[in-house]
Amino acid sequence: MRRDRSGMAFLLHGALAAAFLMLAYGTGEAVLGTDICGCLGRTGCAYTSAGDYDNDGLTNGEECSGLAQYRTWPPANNKKNTDQSWITIYGYTSRTGKTRDQYLDPATKDLFLWMVTGSPTNVPADNLSVFQNGLGATVHPIGQGDMVSTTPSAILTNPYRAVTYRIDATGTQRTARQKAVKLTENLNQQLQYNPPVDNSTMPMGVANWGTPNGGDETTVYTARIKKTVENLCKDPLGNTYPPNKCVDVAGTQGVENVWKLYIRHTIAHELGHLSKLSMEVDTNGNHHYAAESYTVMESAVAAKPIYAADGVAIEGMKFWISTTFPAIDRSNATMGGL
Repeated sequence: MRRDRSGMAFLLHGALAAAFLMLAYGTGEAVLGTDICGCLGRTGCAYTSAGDYDNDGLTNGEECSGLAQYRTWPPANNKKNTDQSWITIYGYTSRTGKTRDQYLDPATKDLFLWMVTGSPTNVPADNLSVFQNGLGATVHPIGQGDMVSTTPSAILTNPYRAVTYRIDATGTQRTARQKAVKLTENLNQQLQYNPPVDNSTMPMGVANWGTPNGGDETTVYTARIKKTVENLCKDPLGNTYPPNKCVDVAGTQGVENVWKLYIRHTIAHELGHLSKLSMEVDTNGNHHYAAESYTVMESAVAAKPIYAADGVAIEGMKFWISTTFPAIDRSNATMGGL
């Protein structure tokens, strides 16, 4: 699998040769859950229980009925040669009174996420909003206890990050069918590799490209993102620009609000790589759209100086932090398979 890395570069544009700082990175559904769950098992139904309409790695049957935790080992005889779940979650048919993160939907994508935050964390409370709103997917947060048993024998026999798994006919082996993604917050603040020898920028986030079922884990360097925005939003004397002079093009203002938006964007970007996005490959061999395409999966976030009336003095910084995925990404996002 290919590893995408974040970086930073300078581009020059316009008559004034203004510096653009590039801070880089390493569907709507016509069918509803009721359409799928309401006809499973009926003659002429276009959907099967074993099918996966939304391509998220969970079968239509599992998403309609829900998942019931089964961790007993060795398994009972009637559990051998069956598909089981390591967690419990409601299905679509039991959704009444539940919020979307509490149940599965066979018509829209579901992703399980194990997030490991630092201390103190920089991850904002609504950290998944860009990913979920942009792709129309639902993320189900789970904890370490859902991923790794405290019983040594179970650790050896339970596939790492497994959400659903298959027990073999002998009852001696579990094979993961669908896995959760693991996202780790890293608080390292180093911005450059080895100055002055190598001034290229350290990554803001890294992830393998593929689905959750590969070796797919991701790291987001939140302290680097925070420090980068704080540094860019200071004048030459070290004074922080006022909120209306440290802004995102869509209207977010103020240093803290901007770096929190940047973190949400980066989380969405890296989770995008773990959903096989983008399908395009840039000149560096990474799965990105071109810089300045203003999509979540672009190769860079741009930051451009705000100039004073004289066109010379810099009085602020404007960022281009995208929160949208193009329609092709919403269609191509894939959590199932490899």
